[in-house]
Amino acid sequence: MKKRSYKFSKTKWIIFASVCVLVLASLPFSSWIERKIYDTVGADVYYNYQTALSQECVVHILNVGSADCIILELPDGTKGIIDSGSCYTTSREHIIDYIQEYIFEAETGVFDFMILTHSDADHIGGVSQILDAFQVNKIYRPTIFYYKSGTSDSEELAMNESELTRAKSEDFIDESATSFPSATITTEKTATYFNCITSIYEEPNCSVEYTSEDIIIQDEEADYEMRFYSPYKLKYADANDYSPVIILSYNNHSIALVGDAQEEVETYLVENYDLPQVDALKVGHHGDEDSSTTAFLSELSPTYAFISVSSNDSHGNPDEVTLQRLQDSGISENHILQTGLNGDILFAIGEAGIYVSASGSLTVEFFEWWFICVVIIGTTATLLFVINNKSQKKNKVKLK
Repeated sequence: MKKRSYKFSKTKWIIFASVCVLVLASLPFSSWIERKIYDTVGADVYYNYQTALSQECVVHILNVGSADCIILELPDGTKGIIDSGSCYTTSREHIIDYIQEYIFEAETGVFDFMILTHSDADHIGGVSQILDAFQVNKIYRPTIFYYKSGTSDSEELAMNESELTRAKSEDFIDESATSFPSATITTEKTATYFNCITSIYEEPNCSVEYTSEDIIIQDEEADYEMRFYSPYKLKYADANDYSPVIILSYNNHSIALVGDAQEEVETYLVENYDLPQVDALKVGHHGDEDSSTTAFLSELSPTYAFISVSSNDSHGNPDEVTLQRLQDSGISENHILQTGLNGDILFAIGEAGIYVSASGSLTVEFFEWWFICVVIIGTTATLLFVINNKSQKKNKVKLK
């Protein structure tokens, strides 16, 4: 019995070789092709996590429950961290583990700066652990001062005096003041805030600065800018409003990071600034309805919204009102990501544009161009084999 021949004709070999050459020639343009594919496919597709991590400017929004911790990797190599998660062990451990896995190659490393938005425990609960594990060269703290009146504890009394001295040195209070005037200064007396303030002033080789609307972190050569639009005053009725509203811009793309800032701050910024449009918004106050006002969303016009919140938040966040506002502003439902549902979220900016990924979401790796090339070559070979096989069968029939 004769064995079946599967030899390709010369024409089929030329077709196969031509496809291989074209596919291989396209590999140097992988990033551009992938960008076009993703833009065409649309909202349901997220990038592979490693692809997003490899870009020049990366914002990591960590899954720390109903708390906040954001890590920044800027184009010139600068590394920053905004807030430190909550006091819960799971939150603290996840932050440390994540930093050691994705940010620094060694178990320890150096952050160029840390920004503490305000005094709530879900934002500053892990400060001590982060400062113990990593060096931080500069810390931006809120103008909320630790002060506990009526205490007899020696450490608390010493902290009271230290905070009064710091406030006087900045001319926030009169030199003769023996306590903080409640009309002009906000104070906090929790043990968590005591530990936070103690830790930041004990950090070696670290300078401390107060957050304000005139701060700009930038590198003109690397072409990025982090601009603080708030806090714009010394005293707020609600501690959440001390949160700096920051817009990070690079390569004509940007993201707004707003901490827990609420309606009062958003309204002020809309009325007093010509706010730029952004690609993404880190939604304020874990998606509570007191943030993300219609006017603020209209001004920023984001395409993506990221919410740092537990999947079973005790306050019911993200609020349905907020989610509806986000969609009414033009954000697709598939572009609203929550850490409690989607895991750690990445917003990255590279030469080709923006990249969004989430550790707990379906990322479509097969839209990466190298994989598509393998599929194209394999499919071409298969089709030519099938066509060749059918041709041979027809020829046999004719011979009979």
